[in-house]
Amino acid sequence: MTLSILLSSSNMYIVIIILLLISIVYGKNLRSESTNEEAINYNYNNSSRSLASSPSSASSTTSAAASYTKRDYSNLPQVFLLGAQKAGTESMFDVLIKHKVLCGSNGEGSGNWKESHFFRGLNFNNDGTLKKPGLWDLYQKGYDDPKCMNGKGRFVDGTPILHSCQAIMDIYSFYPPDVREKLKFIVILREPVSRDWSGFTFGLTHYHHFNEKSDPILKDKDAFVINEKKKEYFFKKKAEHCGDDPDDLNLYFRSRYVLQFEEFIKYFRRDQLLIFNVEFIFDDPDAAMEAVRLFLGLEEGWGKNINFPWYSHPPNFKEKVPPLYCKDRDALAAFYKPFNDRLYSWINKEGGQPPASEPYFKPFKSHEDVACVP
Repeated sequence: MTLSILLSSSNMYIVIIILLLISIVYGKNLRSESTNEEAINYNYNNSSRSLASSPSSASSTTSAAASYTKRDYSNLPQVFLLGAQKAGTESMFDVLIKHKVLCGSNGEGSGNWKESHFFRGLNFNNDGTLKKPGLWDLYQKGYDDPKCMNGKGRFVDGTPILHSCQAIMDIYSFYPPDVREKLKFIVILREPVSRDWSGFTFGLTHYHHFNEKSDPILKDKDAFVINEKKKEYFFKKKAEHCGDDPDDLNLYFRSRYVLQFEEFIKYFRRDQLLIFNVEFIFDDPDAAMEAVRLFLGLEEGWGKNINFPWYSHPPNFKEKVPPLYCKDRDALAAFYKPFNDRLYSWINKEGGQPPASEPYFKPFKSHEDVACVP
């Protein structure tokens, strides 16, 4: 009797040991599967916008803001022509997509469409997540040129969104770490007063309607009348505001380039960003295209003897353009001067290591080249 009890107890212990061993092995498998799943689904929290200045530190922040599944990012843009508006981006885009392994979007069925406007805030929540799951596929469907698909080339998104600092965060959130580390960004800058005036007159002669909700630039017929109220609000209260103001005239927010670059560097490396003064491109297009060639890793010899085009965009409407008074032009230039000084220092020194091919950024030409009325 005692012996049988001992044997049964022994068997019980053996069973318990076997069960423990099974649970340990199974637990390891579960942890392994969990690790593999985490390798597929990356989660990054950008909602606080308090990422470290180092992109490597930023990419280690994890939460549930954006998740990346087994998607093919090779058929999405990996080159971005970020802006600035009215600084020659259309000309640069047209040169780029003539290359055999660079493609635009298929907007309007052309395959050469410059601007997708995907990263302009309408498709994203404030934390960088997509508002609707199907938007990823919608963006991907816009890039289907066979010559660039499946790793044969690279797609180019030419939407000038540098002025929308939220868009930089959205790009960061949208791409997984291994892809965004390889993204390339090209920016062309123009003297701020001339850029602002060009943007205003373009909007007026192409969109026609003042108080147009889709473009706050057209809210104010007297946009270039710099009165004391505007000086107090735009030049003081919101002097360091980065990006478009959703509630007010955004005219004075789009050419403070240094604020936009300071936001960019929170998410991406400086050597991912190639910056030009548009004056350099038109003065020496061969040198500019060589810088682009090296930056994008294109074959030697590309970009020589390119007649860099300048598009004047004939007006769609014969809307009368309000005069630009010299006192207002000069007041706006005075407002931009400290931002320009910071910009030159940031690009050439303080912003970090630029791409090896980036030319030295010389100061803009005088704002006095912009015609005005005494």
